[in-house]
Amino acid sequence: MNRGKALAKLDLSTRQHQLLSSYLNKRTVPKHYEQRIRIILLAFDGWSNRKIHQEYSLNVLTVSKWRNRWLSHYADLCAYELEEKTTDALLLSKMLSLLSDEARSGTPSRISLSEKESLVALACKKPEDFGIPLNHWNREALANLAMEMGIVQQISPRYVSEILKKSGNSSSQK
Repeated sequence: MNRGKALAKLDLSTRQHQLLSSYLNKRTVPKHYEQRIRIILLAFDGWSNRKIHQEYSLNVLTVSKWRNRWLSHYADLCAYELEEKTTDALLLSKMLSLLSDEARSGTPSRISLSEKESLVALACKKPEDFGIPLNHWNREALANLAMEMGIVQQISPRYVSEILKKSGNSSSQK
């Protein structure tokens, strides 16, 4: 009975196999790397996606994804391995980056860079300059004034704190 296309053979150089096996035997391997390295090593040993899926209770699509990612980057990895400057540490780092999640786009920021800069500039002024009876800004007052002045349409006091902290102006007073 035909169950579909045969799996492409997964290759590893001796050095790659040794580095991945050694890394897997460390005491503090992150779970995601442990699973992905195990998939690669078992696929190299001839295990099918289905067998890996059943044995380790992993989603068969996850097994397939990491096998395919390895296959699609294997030639580049081998070329990198053969470069004169490639140490074991560099090669392991390259393999781990291959087995890392790709960047996700996430939600676009609702507050532009110029709005953040205006908010920081506002925080550098004194509250009494705006008729606010405070000696120092607090995040609630700063958020409310920024919305009143039309600098931003909406902002939480907590996000005001994050912006100021990232700008290096976490003191809330200048």
